[in-house]
Amino acid sequence: MAEKNRKIEQAVLGHDGGGKLWDRAFAFAFKGLVYAQIWEDPVVDMDALAIKPGHRVATIASGGCNVLSYLTADPAAIDAVDLNTAHVALGRLKLAAAQHLPDYAAFRRFFAEADRKENIA
Repeated sequence: MAEKNRKIEQAVLGHDGGGKLWDRAFAFAFKGLVYAQIWEDPVVDMDALAIKPGHRVATIASGGCNVLSYLTADPAAIDAVDLNTAHVALGRLKLAAAQHLPDYAAFRRFFAEADRKENIA
């Protein structure tokens, strides 16, 4: 079993590998990308957390949406963690796309219309 999958199963089922059938199904499903986009309101989060320039933020990576939103508050650092390595990878991809694609239209096309020929370098 891959190390990343073992971590997910240990977190959901416990170290003894036990757990209910529903928990086992969740652990199995969570091995891939689960949250490509999230719908929480990052403005509410930022207000509640009072994120200011220079702050260091820790957050769950999930689909990377909140991480990108938190960047608008100019924190010194954001540490995005997730048991699911696919979520961390997606967040890194979104960050790289925001840094290197020329505009929002290209960013949206890259993620929302991945099969478009314009996405090929």
